[in-house]
Amino acid sequence: MMTTIATFVLGLFVLANTAQGASCLESLKTNPSAGYINVDEIYYELQEAGLSQWQETFAFQTLRALESRLGSESCEPLNVSIDHFVCKKAETVVCVANDREGDLSVAVVKDYVDSANVVVLDRTKHVRSFPEFLPQNAEQELWVPSTSACYGALLNDYSGDSAAFSVNVRDYLWWSEGRFVFAAGLRKLVRGLALQSEDCVYKKLTLTASDLNCREFGAGITACALNNTGAGFFEMFKRDGSDTITIVFNRWD
Repeated sequence: MMTTIATFVLGLFVLANTAQGASCLESLKTNPSAGYINVDEIYYELQEAGLSQWQETFAFQTLRALESRLGSESCEPLNVSIDHFVCKKAETVVCVANDREGDLSVAVVKDYVDSANVVVLDRTKHVRSFPEFLPQNAEQELWVPSTSACYGALLNDYSGDSAAFSVNVRDYLWWSEGRFVFAAGLRKLVRGLALQSEDCVYKKLTLTASDLNCREFGAGITACALNNTGAGFFEMFKRDGSDTITIVFNRWD
């Protein structure tokens, strides 16, 4: 895999071939779990890297490696460069970049151990704006699911150390607080998993809105981490102009 990665990172910019078709990451819109990728070849490099070095050492290399795995001659690599990635840390490192010619954005989420999830953040036309995060609501109750009661299902039947999901939250966008929308998306996800798996049970936890650790990445993209739900932690993403949130669940044990 390192040979493949090295080929992709010879230059700072990878120009899209306009004659090609859809993005190599197109399948992640409907199948976010396909963005799970092992990065153990660079894991030990990352232990010594400063956050600024994660743009290339982690985010760009991981993105290009996944595109190589998913892609074909007819697909188009995301038109981003190394220096377009912005990396920030909460429970884990998250790096976000925007395609310079399209509506797609991509987030690369560090795993608990030696893997990562690449998720696509797409726009949807004619969608109500995502509610703001209001300071006066910081201590309001936040109802979220207990992860310990649905641990295996949230890890795709333990197929990896983390897993990504997309949840449509269109019905909640009229609410007055954005963190309530994230919590509703989590409840919807776990309730759906509980219908599919006998090993998943929906149990409610009551936290406060301030338990969400949120970071802004520009282009209307916000990532919020939540780590006190019983086991593991969530990293959640919203993008203005979309009625879908992306949720990454990561084991923590």
